[in-house]
Amino acid sequence: MTWKCEGKLQGGIPSQFGEHNLQIVTGDRCPVCGLTQLQVNGSQPKQLSLGGKKIPDWMLIVPVALISTVVGAVIVRQSVKVPEPISAEVSTTSTDPYPATPAPTPATPGKAEVKTAVDANSAREIAQLKGHQGAVTSIAFSSDGLSLASTGADGTIRLWNAQGQPLSQFKGYENKIESVKFTPNGQKLVSEAGGKIRWWSLKGELLKEVTASQKQISKISFSPDGKRLASTGDDGAIRIWNAQGQLVKEWKADPTRVWDLAFSPDGRQLASGEEGGNVSLWDLDGKIVKQFKEHKTPLLSVAYTPDGKHIVTGCQVGMIRAWSFPNYQQSPMLLIPQSKVNSLAVSPNSQLLLSGDDKGDVKLWQLNGQQQPLWTSSQKSNVTTVVFSPDGNTFATAADNGIVKLWQLVNK
Repeated sequence: MTWKCEGKLQGGIPSQFGEHNLQIVTGDRCPVCGLTQLQVNGSQPKQLSLGGKKIPDWMLIVPVALISTVVGAVIVRQSVKVPEPISAEVSTTSTDPYPATPAPTPATPGKAEVKTAVDANSAREIAQLKGHQGAVTSIAFSSDGLSLASTGADGTIRLWNAQGQPLSQFKGYENKIESVKFTPNGQKLVSEAGGKIRWWSLKGELLKEVTASQKQISKISFSPDGKRLASTGDDGAIRIWNAQGQLVKEWKADPTRVWDLAFSPDGRQLASGEEGGNVSLWDLDGKIVKQFKEHKTPLLSVAYTPDGKHIVTGCQVGMIRAWSFPNYQQSPMLLIPQSKVNSLAVSPNSQLLLSGDDKGDVKLWQLNGQQQPLWTSSQKSNVTTVVFSPDGNTFATAADNGIVKLWQLVNK
């Protein structure tokens, strides 16, 4: 029996996937494109299983070799592969207006391989920020957009201006730092240090330190008003701190680990991306408001749209999902096959989505139901973090190669 997916968006608009056949499906959604127009003999699909066990969605988009290791035999195959967008290679170039030393390295022709099926001029590289030894794990813009902070495997915290020129640097920890943030007023920095959280002046003076966990902290996140700081990590717990660094609340979100945290734009809820694949929405007392269980693998990245109308999530097998508020309706899924979606960021106008993955790709998407990326740039190194500037005109990316890049949006 073969299932047919029409591959059409709402209103009958064809998606990039086109009509395609499938050997198996689960639930009521196509495992290739996430749409629901599945037909077999004119009827809706029923739940299928293999050997009496439900086949999870993520197994349908990973290589067959991996499927064989999970179910014990190569029994299942998709009848078609997801088509790749027709792409054109374009080399980005830029001229460095700040030639003083040490200045950011200008983009070199051929270093950033840009591929797109829509618009090769959606973004252009304007600066490379070099100095970190080893991977850059976290970057953050100040609220006024005039400064950028970065940190990583070398344990240093570095400050740059909006043009990418270095301002200062200091040692924040003897080992890798996973997360750094500006306070919402832009006057201080907060970083993790193993199981500790540290507050810094912009000159690198240690102002405060609290012990948050006996294990590694993976993420810290400020509420929009700056009155609360949330932390989480390898112990699976979420902790809420006040502006003075006092613990206000803590609860267990996942038995193993929480990968990412994000406050809602109104500051009343907190979203967590968990090792078990759940996306949980919490009130600040630690009570679950809503839990999404569609992801079946670790949930690595989570972001609210600034208008508060959607939450967007990315997982370990390249699925990007979005749900709307207040009815929690799921949008058609975006796919980055065989990739880990390490980081997501939404533009201030809530119209664009950035993704960074372990294949080294930075992708720019439109949050309008379009299922192919607007623009893609290959960094040839695991992309750890992506972030928009507060005005939405530029964005920054960071990778395992130790380089932070600044990009300017051309056609927004």
